[in-house]
Amino acid sequence: MDTPATSNTIESASYTKTAESLTSSETEYTELPAETEDAFSPPAVWEERLELPTAEEIEACNNTSTQRSPYIAGWLKNDKVTRFTKYSADIKADYMPFATYCSPVNLTLDYSSLKDKYTNVWNEGGIGMYAGLQRREADETKVGIMAFWDIYCEDEDGNITTITPTRVYPESDEDTSFDGEGEGAHTLVDYDWKPGKWYRMIIQCGTSETTGNTTVEQLVQDLETEQWTYLSKYDLGIKDIAFTGDVAMFLENFNPKTSGEIRTMEIKNARICPEGSENWISLNECEFLQNFDYPGSYNYGTDGDTFWIITTGVTGKNGGISEPKTLTVK
Repeated sequence: MDTPATSNTIESASYTKTAESLTSSETEYTELPAETEDAFSPPAVWEERLELPTAEEIEACNNTSTQRSPYIAGWLKNDKVTRFTKYSADIKADYMPFATYCSPVNLTLDYSSLKDKYTNVWNEGGIGMYAGLQRREADETKVGIMAFWDIYCEDEDGNITTITPTRVYPESDEDTSFDGEGEGAHTLVDYDWKPGKWYRMIIQCGTSETTGNTTVEQLVQDLETEQWTYLSKYDLGIKDIAFTGDVAMFLENFNPKTSGEIRTMEIKNARICPEGSENWISLNECEFLQNFDYPGSYNYGTDGDTFWIITTGVTGKNGGISEPKTLTVK
């Protein structure tokens, strides 16, 4: 079987195994309980990056908003290699209220190996997959998530074949499919990430010992304890697949009833490993923009080697950003 030999908690800090946003009708959102996250005081630097809303302003926004807070995306520029098989980035959230999704990685999959058999290959997501860390809603669950869009292949006779990636770890009989923004498969695994702590996420390709298809694994390391956790693994159903192009990131609020809350995300040490190589290449340049034009306030920027983003659904607090902007870290 293509599964780890032990539990999903990996003690070795040197582990280098070779090898959605959620959608829901806004009418289904429910009221959430008061926050009960362990006490943590975000650093004062955030007050310099955005005029922070008051508790009263946040509550008023949460009670009246019918839309999510600003959705900020960034595209890390990769003009160095055509195909790569590993991506790694460090991620931290100082503000992570209910319904927060911090995604350090959205990847395009290279389907060129299918072009000899099919005349057209595509998916409905525009990219191939995404992954990150979420704090869910009323049950307070915090999870790691990895998702793939279905792949559609059309032959010269117009026949369409759908290829859906299959989860091979953790083993489960549950339905992992999603829809609403295209169709595909995703896995959510409990992972108790904490505000103010740095985590390293690795997404890497391998080859299935049973099918010969390309696999993709997701691992997270707590950089304070140096403990790795093996979250999930998928068989893509296709051979000879790798990642290609730029790498995207995003910070999302997925429930309008928490849109007034402050959310932050920081990313550093973004790197890719070219196919057939063990030498990592840093991605230091990123173009940021606001997607979907949700109301609220936001800012983004850099601090030495780190990209940062801050958002709230409370209006009138902007940090001066109005247009897409390309930033570079050291």
